[in-house]
Amino acid sequence: MCGSPVSSSIVLAAAKGIVIHKNQSVLMEFDGSVELIKSWAFSFLRRCGYVKRKSTRTSRKIPDDFDEIKVAFLERVSKVVQANNILLSMIVNFDQTGTKMVRVSEWTMEIQGSKQIDVVGLDDKREVTTLLAISHSGNLLPPQEIYAGKTERCHLNVNVPDGWDVTHSETHRSTKYTMLEYIDMVHVYDTTATNTWS
Repeated sequence: MCGSPVSSSIVLAAAKGIVIHKNQSVLMEFDGSVELIKSWAFSFLRRCGYVKRKSTRTSRKIPDDFDEIKVAFLERVSKVVQANNILLSMIVNFDQTGTKMVRVSEWTMEIQGSKQIDVVGLDDKREVTTLLAISHSGNLLPPQEIYAGKTERCHLNVNVPDGWDVTHSETHRSTKYTMLEYIDMVHVYDTTATNTWS
């Protein structure tokens, strides 16, 4: 398969193309009796020895003392919050993830028993960084989208919901400037909002 994702949709498209090339009159849409549907595609793949598999990748190792590290971190946060009377709305848990510009499925069809599952395109680096956050007060905060570029011209020309922070950095990675920008927005939003953002 050369690493390209294989799905029932691809099988159906290929089968339809072959039938149309050979004799399209047999297809139902041309008043024939043959209907190409998903169940047929899955049956065809099973008969060829293929099963649904997810792309393999090296797993990340959690430190042996992870639980101790977590408890110590939460204790430090708790002490700072209490010592400085920090509002719950100012305690924010966030995470950032790369969002692909061109989506590639991690799932494909592969010969049953295969150990290494390679999918072409998973290493494509073209992406934006998405930051998602929620405050301790229970508000789901608007996300931040970081595009790669030096000016706003790199932003995708689409309408986004009110409150979203659309910004940029040279590499689409989060920087201290994008974080300060987001913190300003979070502070204004979460200390004045009366409803959870959705």
